[in-house]
Amino acid sequence: MDINWSINSVVNFIPTISNATVFISFLWVIHRGWRYRFNILMAISMFFYLICWTLITAGNLFFFRELVLLGNLFVIIGGLFLLLGSDLLSRDAVDPIKLFIYAGLITIILFMVISGNPETTSTNISFFFFIYLAACFLPLCVFLYYLVKINQQVPRHLKMSSRLLVIGFLTGNFIGIFLVLFSGGGFFSDLILATGFILQAWVLVRSPMIFFILTQKAMYFSVIDTSSGIPLFTHTWKSKAGTVNEDLFSGMLQGISLIVKETLNRGNMEEVKLSEGVLIVQRSRASNVACVLVATKSSRALRDGLHLFSERFGTQYGPLISDPINKALFEPASSLIAECFPFLPE
Repeated sequence: MDINWSINSVVNFIPTISNATVFISFLWVIHRGWRYRFNILMAISMFFYLICWTLITAGNLFFFRELVLLGNLFVIIGGLFLLLGSDLLSRDAVDPIKLFIYAGLITIILFMVISGNPETTSTNISFFFFIYLAACFLPLCVFLYYLVKINQQVPRHLKMSSRLLVIGFLTGNFIGIFLVLFSGGGFFSDLILATGFILQAWVLVRSPMIFFILTQKAMYFSVIDTSSGIPLFTHTWKSKAGTVNEDLFSGMLQGISLIVKETLNRGNMEEVKLSEGVLIVQRSRASNVACVLVATKSSRALRDGLHLFSERFGTQYGPLISDPINKALFEPASSLIAECFPFLPE
């Protein structure tokens, strides 16, 4: 079997390997405990993109044009999961309009491929090539839009990571792809692709919480001594909530919890839905404290952060709860807010 050892063929390994680093990074983040729908969908998307680059590399290396064409079709599948994951950056469900448009593009492409009409090798910009480009770049444009929105709202300590993520995505998924499509590829374009992919992988491993900025909106947080009903520690996110009477809030919550527990006999209150928000309660197993978070809506990321705060607060400040009147003892717990809710902008 003949092997193509030309420079253009060999350098195709560069974007393939760098794309594999992004895929592995998502698997690593999921393994570390960030098992959210967004990360799972993105890992699936990166897997299909990796198949695409692997097939293109193998096709060019072994003079097998059919593998290259098949690899280009896997881009469409990867784009579908990228589009599904992109909407989860700002909402809990997928926008049906974008999904309908993308499904229409896929239908046209599959119809033309099955009928044998695509002119993918033509130097002229054919109708198929235009539809294919639209299907390739629609998910990328949607994802870039949300990355820019994240960069505008990201906390200060994540600002650099957010900027690098936007730069990496623009470099690898736009500049690099355009160079490959319109210049025929080569060492320079593959190097641009690889640089962008590696930047994305680095930010993902270093700051996985950055993707949850838009969906998490917290307003008020309180730690209450369940024995006395006294608030031990409170935190208010800027411009998210007005002035809250700590004693009135803790007393109200303590009273409702006792009434619900005694009358219904169905355990402790864990979540209360409001017309414009939600109240989430997490009780510590290590001490008699309840952590209460008021947010615009509930999410697994917020519940996980609340659970982590509850466990750490109970471990670190459990012995001090015997003196609940001295709230100054619990002021250092502010550092736990940043550690357990790093994705919440101040």
